[in-house]
Amino acid sequence: FNMMGFYPDNATDPSYTITTPVFDKVTLNLDEFHYNNHTIEIETIRPSSNAIYIDKIEVDGKRFRNYRISHEELVKANKITFYLKDRK
Repeated sequence: FNMMGFYPDNATDPSYTITTPVFDKVTLNLDEFHYNNHTIEIETIRPSSNAIYIDKIEVDGKRFRNYRISHEELVKANKITFYLKDRK
């Protein structure tokens, strides 16, 4: 999970902590029975290889201002874009 930009950190809370993704692009194919063959695209935009800090996050083109995302928000998303920067 962590390398995609989010990870579950509490088994009793259906949400994920957001972190810097390692991959430039990931496509998640969700279970066809539960999610009707929905896919989620996770994309990372980095101006340089030194860009490791999150500048902003967009979910389906809209600014996402939290560093936690609920499971419901995640599985409803079509595209999550991380914009990185070199410095904090």
